[in-house]
Amino acid sequence: MRSTLTRICLALAILTLLLSLALHARAQTAPAPSAKPTLWLVGDSTVNNNANGGLGWGTPIAKLFDPDKVTVTNRARGGRSARSYESEGLWKQVLDQLQPGDFVLIQFGHNDGPGSEQQIANSTNGRPDLAGTGDETTTGPDSSPQHKSETVHTYGWYLRKYVQEAKAKGATPIMLTMVPKNFWTEDKKIRRNEQNSLVKWAHEIATSEKIPYVDLNTISAKRLETESPDLVRSKYFTPPNDGTHTNPAGAKLNAESVVMGLRALPNLKLNDFLSDAGKVLDPADKSDVETPAADTK
Repeated sequence: MRSTLTRICLALAILTLLLSLALHARAQTAPAPSAKPTLWLVGDSTVNNNANGGLGWGTPIAKLFDPDKVTVTNRARGGRSARSYESEGLWKQVLDQLQPGDFVLIQFGHNDGPGSEQQIANSTNGRPDLAGTGDETTTGPDSSPQHKSETVHTYGWYLRKYVQEAKAKGATPIMLTMVPKNFWTEDKKIRRNEQNSLVKWAHEIATSEKIPYVDLNTISAKRLETESPDLVRSKYFTPPNDGTHTNPAGAKLNAESVVMGLRALPNLKLNDFLSDAGKVLDPADKSDVETPAADTK
């Protein structure tokens, strides 16, 4: 009797061990659940700002994406240009965390200048860069307390660097033009002339690098132009006369404009991650976006 009971206990122990080993092997070979992609926001205070009643569009845009499908991470920093965002190591912090399948929205311009060689040499905030998209360089002091001399490139050179390095990590960079300022022409249109070069260069980089492009400057300007200049000033910008930084209502408008531009881009995987609030927004005019010939992931 005791021998039979011993054999039964031994058999049960062996069976338990085999079952445990099988479950362990299955856990080891089973594919890990895919992590959510991250949507990284890279830019200046028009994207990330909480000062003096202001708000950047990078805050309200999170509500336009489904948090169960994508993580929105706002790494924009106030007062930064395409140059200083790179030279201060802020871009590297993003790049080190980029994963295949991530997305990067890039928007600079308000702090870039661009400057002449003399202006760059005399500046101590490390912001102004050279005009254009070429490989020209000069030197100027950086933004550190020691104002160390650094090589300064063109505005487009920095944008190209962000795009190429993001692509090398398997992420999808998307170029945005800068949000419009609250400056108007006599015929009650948002003035774009002073921004045309920066907008043009951002477009050139997006075209040459074959990445999705959203002319946020134009999309938001068209929407603002449906209201009077006085109403726009009081309704969307921080008081009393800030022509650059938006209040929460203006940030919401710009965030919606970003998504409207994204929705006009065919085959963009990022649009699969919109929330219900994002899905109901009308796509922007196709003339205000550009998508590469290849699939945009």
